[in-house]
Amino acid sequence: MDRPSVYIPAKPYIKAFYVNKYGNEPVYFPKKDKAMSLLLELLMKPPDDFKQKAPDRDSHIEIAIPYYFNSFHFNANIINYLSKRSKTTFERRLRVRFWNTFEEDILERLRNGYIPSDAIAIFIEKHHLPDDETTEQTLRKEIYRNKKFFGVRPIRAYKYAKK
Repeated sequence: MDRPSVYIPAKPYIKAFYVNKYGNEPVYFPKKDKAMSLLLELLMKPPDDFKQKAPDRDSHIEIAIPYYFNSFHFNANIINYLSKRSKTTFERRLRVRFWNTFEEDILERLRNGYIPSDAIAIFIEKHHLPDDETTEQTLRKEIYRNKKFFGVRPIRAYKYAKK
């Protein structure tokens, strides 16, 4: 018997990141993971008129729902619904975690003397992201949007002196 699961909309590179990090789809988050605890908080019983539609597998990530969590037992076959707002909240959490990992990895590479395009190529290869132009352009835009954070341009020190 398969575990019940939910489908969260996600960009292809974010989907590839989590599938690579946690194994095949459906993605099984560890029990003590913050994403799992958020998922369990957002889950609810589906409305009476709810019918599961077949999602587009390319633009959605399948996430498995556990049968238990920290000795809290619930019937995952009944409590397995995410509202539209809950899906957006959970998708935002996944996106933020992806960008945090990206920033940490790129900062480490830039400090070691790599140029941004090489650092992006290494990140794409390391996490098995789709190797297409849109993924690389999206990651490059993120670096140039946050030039100050990535140290591409020096940050000036301001003096806060009272006169």
